[in-house]
Amino acid sequence: MRLEMGPLNSVRPTMATHFREATERCKSHAGVTMPSFRCVRCKCTKLIKGRKSVVKGTGKFGYHCASCVDEIENPTPGGSR
Repeated sequence: MRLEMGPLNSVRPTMATHFREATERCKSHAGVTMPSFRCVRCKCTKLIKGRKSVVKGTGKFGYHCASCVDEIENPTPGGSR
């Protein structure tokens, strides 16, 4: 017996529907595919690249994102914060 393989919709429509629903839900899962964190200062979810801990030597108190670290280390004259 030989099965003809066709598009996913013609083989099992319920599987195709389930796959579409599952991938739609993934949009709301920030950080699932890429490691991320929430910046303590600006409260934005960012990738971990460039982050620095609030208290040096421990991540217990959270992290600052790369853009906030840049503002903290190199303040602009007049300062926005």
